[in-house]
Amino acid sequence: MSALGALLAGGRSRRMGTDKALLPVADGTLLDYMAAKLGTLPLDEIVICRDAPGCLADAVPGLGPIGALSALSTAYPGREVLVVPIDMPLLSTATLMALLGGGNHQPRHYAGHFLPLRLVLDPAAIAAIAHRASPQAGDRSLAGLLRALDARTLPPPGDAEELANLNRPEDWDRVRRLLDGSAGRSA
Repeated sequence: MSALGALLAGGRSRRMGTDKALLPVADGTLLDYMAAKLGTLPLDEIVICRDAPGCLADAVPGLGPIGALSALSTAYPGREVLVVPIDMPLLSTATLMALLGGGNHQPRHYAGHFLPLRLVLDPAAIAAIAHRASPQAGDRSLAGLLRALDARTLPPPGDAEELANLNRPEDWDRVRRLLDGSAGRSA
């Protein structure tokens, strides 16, 4: 099965106060940085989930990751997908590779974190995503989706800092210092 990388970069970034994807990193943006990180993995294709030219817009705006997964399930049925949020730049290649390993259809994520996520867009996953994206859905959460799909929870990586989200300007200041001091921690 060929794996697809999906970079979730379409959030509202309300707490950050500015579009996280456009935060400056090295000679580019966080979007460039994270796309390059995914480019180091054995993925057949990388899709940027964002409402912008050349990107895949959410099927149902305002649903967060469920909206992106809905668009992915329509555009790429049957594909294995590594779903990575834009706001985790400290993720290592090894941590992402551990999600890709395993060879079965069961979704995988790290304990205490619903993203990053490995998921196969098989009929069961597509139906569960469609249900959560529908207007009558009571639970539209990623946690609910993972419970419905009996996702496997992996132990978190040794460096818990890898799974740190950038939500506020002070988070970005701290992570930017780490990125500047380690040249991106790619391994």
